[in-house]
Amino acid sequence: MNCNEKELKAKLHNNRAIAHSKLGNHQDSLRDAEAAIELNPTFLKAIVRGATACIELKRFEEAITWCDKGLAVSFEGIFHFSPWV
Repeated sequence: MNCNEKELKAKLHNNRAIAHSKLGNHQDSLRDAEAAIELNPTFLKAIVRGATACIELKRFEEAITWCDKGLAVSFEGIFHFSPWV
C-alpha cells in the first residue's frame, strides 16, 4: 500500500468514525479511530475522535491515553499551533 492510499484510508476511517459518533455508535467510532491511527499515527483528528469516543463510553483512563497521544503529536512539531494561545 503506498503512502497516498494509507492517507486516504485513514481519512475514510476517520470520516466513518465521525458518522458512527453522530449516530451514537461510540464503540464503532472508537474502532474506526483506532484503524485510522494505525494507518497514520500522527492523524490528530482521528486521535481526538478516539478520545471523544472513549469519553462517551465512560472509559476515562483510555481517553487520557488518547489525549496523551495527541499531545505527543502536537509537541513533536508536526502540527504548528499552540492550543494555549
